[in-house]
Amino acid sequence: MPAENHYIPGWALWLVHRLCREELHEEIEGNLIEYKEGLNPSTLQSKWKFFYQVLTYLRPSTIKSISQNSKFYIMFNFNIVQTIRGLWMHRSTTILNISGYALGMLCVFVLFFYIKGELAYDNFHQNKDEIYRVIRLSEMNGEKYKIGVTSGPYAPHLALDFPVDIKSTLRIYSTEALFEYEDKTFKEDKLLFADPNFFEFFSFPLSVGDPATVLDVPNAIVLSKAAAQKYFGNENPLGKTLILDKEEPFVVSGVMDEWPADSHLDFDFMGSMKYIEDFSFMKGWWNNGLFTYVRVESPLIAEGLNEKFPQFMDKYFGKDFERSGKRIDIELESLNDIYFDQVRYDWAKHGNKDAVILLAGVAVAILFIACFNYLNLAIALSFRRAKEIGMRKVLGGNKLRLVLQFLGESTMVCLVAILLAVGMTEVILPTFNRMFDLSVVTSWLDSMVITFFAGLLVVTVLLSGLYPAILLSNLKPLEVFKGQTHLRKNNLWLRKGLVIAQFSISIFMIISTLIIKEQLDYVNSKSLGFDREAIVMVDFDNEEIRDNREAFKTRLLQSSKIKLATSMSGEPGGFHDGTTVDFLGDVEDIRMRTAFVDENYLKVFNIDLAIGRDFSNEYRLNDAHAALVNQKTLQDLGLSLEEAIGTKFRIPMWDTLEHVVVGVTEDYHFNSLRHKMEPLMIVPGHYHRRMGIKLDHSQIFEGLREVEEIYAELAPNYPITYEFMDDSLEQLYAEEKQQSQIFQMFSGVSIFLACLGIFGLVSFVVERRRKEFGIRKALGASVVSLLQIISREFVLMIAVASVISIPLAWYAIQLWLENFAYRIELINSWETFLIGALLSLILALITIFIRSLRSANANPTESLRYE
Repeated sequence: MPAENHYIPGWALWLVHRLCREELHEEIEGNLIEYKEGLNPSTLQSKWKFFYQVLTYLRPSTIKSISQNSKFYIMFNFNIVQTIRGLWMHRSTTILNISGYALGMLCVFVLFFYIKGELAYDNFHQNKDEIYRVIRLSEMNGEKYKIGVTSGPYAPHLALDFPVDIKSTLRIYSTEALFEYEDKTFKEDKLLFADPNFFEFFSFPLSVGDPATVLDVPNAIVLSKAAAQKYFGNENPLGKTLILDKEEPFVVSGVMDEWPADSHLDFDFMGSMKYIEDFSFMKGWWNNGLFTYVRVESPLIAEGLNEKFPQFMDKYFGKDFERSGKRIDIELESLNDIYFDQVRYDWAKHGNKDAVILLAGVAVAILFIACFNYLNLAIALSFRRAKEIGMRKVLGGNKLRLVLQFLGESTMVCLVAILLAVGMTEVILPTFNRMFDLSVVTSWLDSMVITFFAGLLVVTVLLSGLYPAILLSNLKPLEVFKGQTHLRKNNLWLRKGLVIAQFSISIFMIISTLIIKEQLDYVNSKSLGFDREAIVMVDFDNEEIRDNREAFKTRLLQSSKIKLATSMSGEPGGFHDGTTVDFLGDVEDIRMRTAFVDENYLKVFNIDLAIGRDFSNEYRLNDAHAALVNQKTLQDLGLSLEEAIGTKFRIPMWDTLEHVVVGVTEDYHFNSLRHKMEPLMIVPGHYHRRMGIKLDHSQIFEGLREVEEIYAELAPNYPITYEFMDDSLEQLYAEEKQQSQIFQMFSGVSIFLACLGIFGLVSFVVERRRKEFGIRKALGASVVSLLQIISREFVLMIAVASVISIPLAWYAIQLWLENFAYRIELINSWETFLIGALLSLILALITIFIRSLRSANANPTESLRYE
């Protein structure tokens, strides 16, 4: 090794001295030093340029002559024709190797790009490490949780109180509106309003417009490319006017470019906060509905701010905290954490970090299974190639040359499989996206992707090809020609261990898939305590329908196709705010969820009363202060059903009126089954956001058409927005359903690849015991008995795999089920674990039967004629 030159990396010197002619060393080194001095050493681009420059010196005119008898020549020279011929001679095994490995790599590619996309959220912002969102911290009777929204005054007062620590602030408000341009009218729900510094605070690219001034005017609006195309086609959208909600003109001041990656903010329209900053809801500290962001210099400053925030909250909320007896605090949430953080009352896009980690594990498992298959098949093939290898050695074949030859075959198989997998990925990915409602995109030329897959190829070739290559090259010619080729016992146990590992993974995934499906079936079939069938939820999302909601309800109830209708702040499974309730007397104050409803609420959803009465028009005057609570409230208060009736309470944050409990409902699941039952109060009020309409089961489509017609008469300028309640409830568990479907797909792939591994090992066993089976057959053994002999050890291996995988699956699934407050008991699903193991066993036995049947049926003279 030459003395190290501190201006040139060691790897470059090694290549130059190893490959280039000795008389050129000094000249090449001088040229490289001069070239490197002109580069910026800190950038990745400069390092790649230097790497390319080194390679340019490795050309025929500079390369030293190499003797064909030298080890160096052997290392860099092997016969490609022999490689192809060797693969073609054993084409059935080659096809199995390529197809199995290509299928495994297809799964790895799809999962890699999915995970890459999930981890890339918000990483394109230049100041991403300085951006934090302000979130609120609350608790519900001992259970702490985060709240993603804040109110309008937070940002200016944070900037005012912490001018040194906070560099800048930003507010964003999400809403929806009716957009019009000429004859085009659309209801848009991806509309945000933000402070004018939005495009300087974040790095969303603009193809048209100045980031510093694009939102300076109150009626300015910025569109996405898709929105601009939707309204203006190929026209230049700049300066054109869109009408919002039939009256407000907004002028297009900019158009966004395509985003480099996804963001937790999902929008097509961006308006200026100056348009809404004087609205009344922007002034109140408790009117929470905005995202508030701050920029700070470092995480250390962010931690310091978190320590100062209690004093900030006491300054502006101290009296409210004293009145309610409860407090709410705030903290900073890093931009890098927003996408995967679990936050309530949050309209940002979120992902599941546990699911990403799980799928990464699945990708690694499938990759290992695919490599193990190649390993098993290659070793099984060694007996067929024993004479070929012996002849090569007799004719002077070098051991290193043989290893490289077999590594070359492995590399060629892997390259063909990878290219095939790349093509299949491009073909299958659109279908995969549609099936699972995803937007996974490929980026094959990305430097990180190229580096990852190049490393993956090297690791795979070494993992799956090096051991068989060394094993085959170690065969001794004398033993080969005597027919005494055998492999050491530890090699046999290695391959058995690989099969056990494969089936452990497969059984684990099958069991997980079955249990996830069982839990989702339990969630879907569990009685929620209310009726959800044939109920349509209509939003009060514009002034026309809000002003006419009583007329809307009256008109609906006049129809024979509509049974009942109710207005409410939130339906079961929907939004329920929280507040502190001051119970009078010796009863302790608690925090409760709220629902503001009318007299038909319990009737529409068929919610049962445990005691007391419902709201009624007969008690209209008294019901102004009446309230219903659920049984969980009584449990937390320590009251009996009888004691609850007549109990009085105040809601300090809202009013000073005394409310009286007139009824207690049975506990019904107004939240997702992921959450425990919480105290709930149901009170009459006018904070209604939606209407629930119960249709006649026998006339659902006719009733829905009538709802649309009545709505169109009362709100003619706005399209109706509705959804069926059972559909919205299913969306609560859409993430788990998606995970279940993905698990089903990849568990199927894993068991298929594991069966290929069984195929390889069965091939080895059949080849190794061919003469034994011939003798047994000649002595009268039946086909069934031979199949039993072959399958016996595989049944044992799958039993060992089951013993390993079942406890691991039990532990992992128990952790997953902890996400649900209401879940199945695993002890009652023990048969599911056995089904997973039995299913793997059955599939393995089918594979064994297919591979062994021909050998068991073979004429014994074929294997004994040379004896």
